[in-house]
Amino acid sequence: MTEHVLVFGAGGGVPARMRAYGESAGQKVTTSVLCWPGHLAAMDDTEDHGRIVVLSPDASDEEWIAMARAVDAVEPVTRIGCLSDDCRPQAALVALVLGLDWHTPEIVELLMDRHALGRRLARAGVQAEADTALGHTDARYCVEAFSERGEHVVVAINPACSQPVAPPAPLQPAQADAVTRHVAAALDALGVEFGPTHTEVVLTGHGPHVTATHLRTGGGTRADVVAEATGGVDLTEWQLRQILGEKVLPGIRAALDAPDRAGRPGTVTPPLTAAQADELRGSPIAPRHTR
Repeated sequence: MTEHVLVFGAGGGVPARMRAYGESAGQKVTTSVLCWPGHLAAMDDTEDHGRIVVLSPDASDEEWIAMARAVDAVEPVTRIGCLSDDCRPQAALVALVLGLDWHTPEIVELLMDRHALGRRLARAGVQAEADTALGHTDARYCVEAFSERGEHVVVAINPACSQPVAPPAPLQPAQADAVTRHVAAALDALGVEFGPTHTEVVLTGHGPHVTATHLRTGGGTRADVVAEATGGVDLTEWQLRQILGEKVLPGIRAALDAPDRAGRPGTVTPPLTAAQADELRGSPIAPRHTR
């Protein structure tokens, strides 16, 4: 069976990896793109897509749906791929119209609004309202996780790039476990069912507090840092394989449990490179957790 992935936005080089992965697995994978004009400059594989449809950033939902239906009429779309925050609402809407599994428009809208996200988590009893919980000097962390069929695995926790004071001290094992459990509970309450997530967490005197969650891997070099710190958990690779229909959580768990992986629960690996240390202000820890 040919998989035809409709990609939203530039894709960050992932569509080429999808096609190559399909070829290596003996499966044909084709890609088409719906994007904004500004995304074209970020693509280095324009000739390898089946088609590229460029829409104005001001294009209506109806235009996105019409263009997606036109692509689907020429070559039936089997999968949706959206690897960044750009065009995510349009991807959710098109997936709904075409009857494809993806994040719902409601979840996408919820996660784009930090205040709405905070209210949802407070109503679910996951955490208190932000204005009663956060301190000005609380340490901030970024949590990379992966979900599948409502199950969540936290892959790595690293200090956030922006801190209110000095970079925080390494997390203790009990703190890492608390962050891990809290993020899994938040993803449940937010309705996240699959894919990578990048969650921003503040460690307060009352425990962890989620301030934002994104339906993607971390930006910059975080994915590379996570892969090196965890001994090869390449979140982008697992994401593209999941997009193509594979069940990937067992493989992620196996990679995290490998005896020779670099990260250890409750420990921080040494800085990997000067550039990565400067960006992350520390190195990831890789806690053990499966919900």
